[in-house]
Amino acid sequence: MNVSFLETFYWVATLRNFSEAAKRLRVSQPVVSMRMAALQRELGTELYRGSGKTFELTNAGRRVFAKCEAIVILSKELQEEARDAASAATTGYVGVTEVIAMSWLPEFLQNLRAHTSLNIGIRTGSLTELMAALHNGDIDVALVLQPVTDPELVSDHICDFGVKWLGSPAILPPSGAMNISDLTRLPIIRSPRNSYRYEKMLEYFRWHDIAGAEAFQPRWIDVGLGMAACAHLASRGVGVTALPVAVAASLLVDGRLAICDIAQEFLPWQIAAVRKRNANPYVVGPCIDSARQAAIAFEQTGENGQHFRAVQIH
Repeated sequence: MNVSFLETFYWVATLRNFSEAAKRLRVSQPVVSMRMAALQRELGTELYRGSGKTFELTNAGRRVFAKCEAIVILSKELQEEARDAASAATTGYVGVTEVIAMSWLPEFLQNLRAHTSLNIGIRTGSLTELMAALHNGDIDVALVLQPVTDPELVSDHICDFGVKWLGSPAILPPSGAMNISDLTRLPIIRSPRNSYRYEKMLEYFRWHDIAGAEAFQPRWIDVGLGMAACAHLASRGVGVTALPVAVAASLLVDGRLAICDIAQEFLPWQIAAVRKRNANPYVVGPCIDSARQAAIAFEQTGENGQHFRAVQIH
C-alpha cells in the first residue's frame, strides 16, 4: 500500500478540505482526488462522503484514520532516521601514528577538505592503541607503520620511509663513515619497549648478526617518548637513533643531525592504511585516496624523494 495515499487521506480527514490538503502536501488538488480514489479502490470501501462543509468520514473512514495517523507519524520518523543515518555515514575518524603527524598529515588534512560531505576527526596513538581503536569501532581507518595480518582487516600500502641512523656531528666521525660495530659503542636512543621502532631497532642488530642485541646496556638509552623527542636528544649529542630521514629533514638541513654512513641498511618502514573488511566505503574510500595524494605530494617536496617513496596505483 502506498504510504503517500495514506498521508493524503490523513490530511484530507484532518483538514476536511481537499484544497487545504493539497497545499499541505504541496501537490495539486487533482492529485489529491486521484490518491483518495485509488486508496478507496485498494481498500474496497468508501472512506468519506461529501466535501467542504458536508465532508464526513464513514465508519470505515474513522477506523482507517485512527490507524493512518500512527502510520504517517512512523513514516516521518523513518525518514528522519534515514537522514540521520546518511549523515552519520559521512562522519568518521582516522587514526595516525607519529611518523604521519611529523610528515604528510597537513597534506592529508588539506585533501580531506575537498570532500565537503565528510566530517573526519583525527586521533593519534601507537600501533597497539590504534589497532585496539579500530577493532572497537572508535576509528574507521588507521594509518600505521607496517601492514597487518589480522584476517578481519584489510591493508593498503601507502608509502615507504627510508630509515637511517642519525646523530649529532659532534659525536660522529668526521667522515661520517662507520660500521655496525662502531655504532654499538655509541649510546643508542630508542623508543618505548614493544613500540614499532623499538622492535625494528632490535631486529636490525639481529639481522646483521650482532649477538646479544638486547644486552647493550648501558648503551641503550630508553626514552618513553616518541620520534620527535628521540630526534631532539640525538641532535644534542646524547646518542644516535634510527629515524625515517624525511621526518628529521629540518634538523639535517641546519646541521644539528647528520646521517651515519653505515653499510648495513634498514629495510624501509611501510605505512599502511588499515580498515575492517566491512568498513563504511563512503568514509574509508576518500580517506585512503587522500592519504595516497598526500604521500605523493610529500615525496615531491624538497629532497624528500631521496628517502621516501609514495606508492602510486595506476
